[in-house]
Parts: sequence; C-alpha cells; structure tokens
Amino acid sequence: MYTGWNVKPVAITFNRNTTDTGSANGSVTTLTRPFDGTIGSGMPTVVPGIPTRPGYTFEGWATTAGATSVNFTASTALTIANGVQNASTSPTLTLYAVWMPNTYTINFNANGGTGTVSPWTGGIKGFVGLPKGFLRTILNLNQNTP
Repeated sequence: MYTGWNVKPVAITFNRNTTDTGSANGSVTTLTRPFDGTIGSGMPTVVPGIPTRPGYTFEGWATTAGATSVNFTASTALTIANGVQNASTSPTLTLYAVWMPNTYTINFNANGGTGTVSPWTGGIKGFVGLPKGFLRTILNLNQNTP
C-alpha cells in the first residue's frame, strides 16, 4: 500500500510595499514553487526584477508589510513557519519589499557672509527649514548717493 501526496505549489506574490502613488517601479512578478522548497534563482534580487523607489534603497524581502529588515531570502524554505498561508488548500505567500530611506547631507556655505551653520542630514521625507546663523549685508538702504 502506498500513500500518494499531492504537494500543492505555493503561489508567491512580491508586493512593492509602498503607498507612494506611482513611485515604486520594477517588473516584480508572481512565482510558483513547491511547498517546502525554496524560491532559488527565481528570487528578484537585481534590477529590473526588484522594485525601485525614489529616495529609498531596496534591502530585500520580508513576510510582513511593516518589516524594517529582511527575513526572507532565496534559500528560505517555503513552509508555514516562514509565512506560507493556506498550506493545505491553496498555499500562498506574500513577500513585501523592505525599503531603507536614503540619507542626504546638506552643507551650508556662507558664500561671503559670516557665521556658520551645521550640516543637515535627513531623508527624502525630511524637512529642511531655513538655516540660521549666516549674516550678510545685501543692500544698505541708509546710503544717500546722488
């Protein structure tokens, strides 16, 4: 007597994981792989397979939308413990892009004025207010010249 197991494939969806309208691009696809297998070489890891997003660096994939670090790679087993849902009926797995905001540094130059302003470092969503600390006379309204 033999018992036959019908291993159902896992439908894997790669979610760009952003609410920024039209900002995440890339040809991210849906894959199907055997349960308890791995994604292997089908894992999007390089452009154009991975999404791109202005002001952010793509870090990898995670099993939750709010993840701040990668927890799923091409060699991670496709199991319930690793995020596969509905394993007995129609196995699915959604992987979410993990984004790291790029950091930029702005250096301020008095350009002939006096004073100093410390460099500002921030991300794409940061706000840069007008720097305080520079002084330069641009126009002297008290001069009376004929």
